[in-house]
Amino acid sequence: MMKRVLLPASALMVCMMGVSPGAAAAEPGQGGASRRSYTYSLKTPQDFNDYSKEVAGERFTKFVLDVRSKRIYFFDVKIYPVHKLFVFSKIYREKLTRERRREFNKNYGKDKPEFVLGYIVHHIVPDLWTMSLWEGDKATPAHIVMAFKRLKRTFGNFKKLKFRPDSTAQERMARKLPKHVPVITNDKVYKASPYTAFNPGRAIGRLRVIAAGKSFDDLSFSRDEIVILPDVLSDITPVGGIISEKFSTPLAHVNLRAKAWNIPNVGLVGAGLRYRALAGAMVLFEATHRDHTLRAATPAEVEAWKSQRKPDKKVMIPRADLTVRALRRLEEISHFDAPSYGAKAANLGVVASTRLKAVSVPAGFGIPVAYYDDHMKRHRLGLAARRLIRGRVLSNQGTRSRGHGVPIGAPQPGA
Repeated sequence: MMKRVLLPASALMVCMMGVSPGAAAAEPGQGGASRRSYTYSLKTPQDFNDYSKEVAGERFTKFVLDVRSKRIYFFDVKIYPVHKLFVFSKIYREKLTRERRREFNKNYGKDKPEFVLGYIVHHIVPDLWTMSLWEGDKATPAHIVMAFKRLKRTFGNFKKLKFRPDSTAQERMARKLPKHVPVITNDKVYKASPYTAFNPGRAIGRLRVIAAGKSFDDLSFSRDEIVILPDVLSDITPVGGIISEKFSTPLAHVNLRAKAWNIPNVGLVGAGLRYRALAGAMVLFEATHRDHTLRAATPAEVEAWKSQRKPDKKVMIPRADLTVRALRRLEEISHFDAPSYGAKAANLGVVASTRLKAVSVPAGFGIPVAYYDDHMKRHRLGLAARRLIRGRVLSNQGTRSRGHGVPIGAPQPGA
């Protein structure tokens, strides 16, 4: 059992007077006042703002609920970004060690020895308030009921609060909650918002509005286009910016692509109708977490944007070494062996041979690419592969063939 320091109500005056060496940290507040880095209640909007921060259009704080005393601590996430830092600093008041961390992490399990570790989130655009847990938390319905019972007495906006499960397992658990605990899923949260910024940013390009009902298999895009999509795509080639009219989640494939390309990407209901007059024009598209701008770009803005753009990177693919035919253990393969065993096996070999304490690589071996080449030649697949790639290329800008991920121009085994 870990050592805990229960902070009684009588200790608040001591802490505020600065008498106790273990008192909660104070920081400047509005009007020169000071406040603690935690509080036992959030009764007003200002209270919530003081102990929360805004990220990606959502304002959130965190709380720790003692399952035995039922005391709840709302802490300033600008000071303590994660639960364990607050608990070890203000409740345990001891150093965070590997052993202590392992013991603390039991509070994310089904049988919580000490705490429920939760979030209070204000989804700003749809004006929704939710309580949630880390997605890996195995809390039971009893834990959620306990938290809601305590929040009813300590959180000023409780009447708007709903439990939001953050994983499939939590959604199954939420179905067992009593009716007095309202539940809302992530799906409904995102659908409730007419605007969602999946990736903020700024871009200038030619606006292209895709008509509803258009077959996406026949579409091709270019890097200088800002596209308005009426439906959710399973994938997309590089573009300058994306506006989707239909709901999708932040983990949708197109949204992950946009984040990797660092381009502005938003969901906006009715975007096609709203901006169809700009179709074909050069536009400035700027997305923030709360709103967006889409307007005709000036000639000066277009020229400045073109001058700032970096040239496309050219990826050089080494020629395969087909002379190596020996199977090797992973730790015997280095990055110099990529032409013989492939880049993935070579990189994994480097990790295995480094023997990092925090990384465990299962025993394995690498198969030379020469055997892959043999297979392609034996079954005469080289020509078929080239035809498939040539027929499915979507653009000539160094992108990948749709649905196959094969780099254009890459040497094909068995050619």
